[in-house]
Amino acid sequence: MSTQEPQKLQEILQQISKQCQESSDLNEREVVDLFIVREFFVTLGYGTLGEDLRLERRLGRGRADVILHGITGRPICIMSLNALLLI
Repeated sequence: MSTQEPQKLQEILQQISKQCQESSDLNEREVVDLFIVREFFVTLGYGTLGEDLRLERRLGRGRADVILHGITGRPICIMSLNALLLI
């Protein structure tokens, strides 16, 4: 990982956080899509989605699970996004 990549990851996470705060009606699937659009996984070095990686999204019990599979089908990254309720 180059010295610029941690800064880029931080910027991506800040952008996603800002979008989530501005659009409080986003569901879990839309948040997962933000990670994809902002190239979070590519920046981590996992390659290009659809070419080097397969993305599996499962929704259930108030969370979105993202599983990145390598070419061999082996899971290489698992991410769980839980719904947050603000009262």
